[in-house]
Amino acid sequence: MPPYNLQLKYQEFDMEKVLTISEITEIIKNVLEDEDTLQNVWLEGEISDFVRHASGHIYFTLKDEGSQIRAVMFRAYAVSAAEMELANGMHVVVFGSVGVYEKRGEYQFYVRSIRPAGIGALYLKFEQLKKKLKEEGLFDEARKKRLPEFPWKIAVCTSPTGAAIRDVLSVIERRFPAVEVVIVPTVVQGEETARSVVSSLEAAQNIPDVSLILLVRGGGSIQDLWGFNEEIVARAIARRRVPVVSGVGHETDYTIADFVADVRAPTPSAAAEMSVPSLEEVKSRIARAVSVLTHSAQSRIDLRRAFLGALTAVLTPRRFFDIVRQRQQMIDERIAAAEMTTRHRMEGLHHKTTSLMERLESLDPSAVLSRGYSLCYDAATGMLLRTVSQVRPHQRLKTVLADGSFYSTAESIEVT
Repeated sequence: MPPYNLQLKYQEFDMEKVLTISEITEIIKNVLEDEDTLQNVWLEGEISDFVRHASGHIYFTLKDEGSQIRAVMFRAYAVSAAEMELANGMHVVVFGSVGVYEKRGEYQFYVRSIRPAGIGALYLKFEQLKKKLKEEGLFDEARKKRLPEFPWKIAVCTSPTGAAIRDVLSVIERRFPAVEVVIVPTVVQGEETARSVVSSLEAAQNIPDVSLILLVRGGGSIQDLWGFNEEIVARAIARRRVPVVSGVGHETDYTIADFVADVRAPTPSAAAEMSVPSLEEVKSRIARAVSVLTHSAQSRIDLRRAFLGALTAVLTPRRFFDIVRQRQQMIDERIAAAEMTTRHRMEGLHHKTTSLMERLESLDPSAVLSRGYSLCYDAATGMLLRTVSQVRPHQRLKTVLADGSFYSTAESIEVT
């Protein structure tokens, strides 16, 4: 005997009570929206998964330590929050009602008003470290290194099994397959992230001939990306001798690593995109350069050929020898002019020399003595006597004449 009475089960089955998914969702929606305690209420929590849509609507998750709820703030209400810099990690208080998004059968909170209730612990920690490192100058553009135009070896610090490395390798393979990529396995989520990133950056820099480091990871919540907000990671990036490109998270995600890195990319794919040149663009640049050089060289050759043709037409043998004779005559004239100039200068120098010799001879003491003059010295000291005040009675004197000298003694002194 079968364990169930199938006939009885089918008889108890009432087809009129079978509901569609849409119907049961509608019932749930009505129950929730008719419940006064779920309408016009205030909720407090921390923002995560924040997205500001192009339509103007705002989507995020509001959570506390025990649970979370999806929230939406439509454009009409979001205008009032435009001045608030809403971001992941902010602690807020929102006003609105619980409802059901029928398409996915999910309940969510429809926000009509939002105000800050203080900054979440992670967000506050993020801002404090950001302010500290900025004041130290770690974000200054002046200290950031330029990326190499043609990196031949790139170290990629990331999880070897994540989507980020696949995106990076795909972009590099498409744009510049000649570059060598070295994957440095890195923990990118969890408590070990910061220490792992620091170790990976050190290992990457020590790879021989590495010219660029990519630090990449896919998107996630502020908690998922928190390892890239640690101070030890920021300082490790700042110490690198090799340029570092940070491509952590999605376009709207910002980490401390992004601010310290030499270049911040919005995504891992974008990091790879800006790190290597496009092979097609390089080929195009080379082709343009070759074309310019070829055209320039051909133009110079054509110009020289035309010049030589003109010279050939002008310089007939007769004309050539005529030019040679004229050049010889010009050389002779210049030599004659140089000789004349040299002769005049020599004559002038001879005249000056003669004049100087005559002056020197006139100042020669021996010449003065030959005209009847004499020099008188103190015989003891050899000092030349210029006035009678230098002479003492009975002083022994030496008198020098043109042809010799004699000694004498001063008998008396007369002053004129």
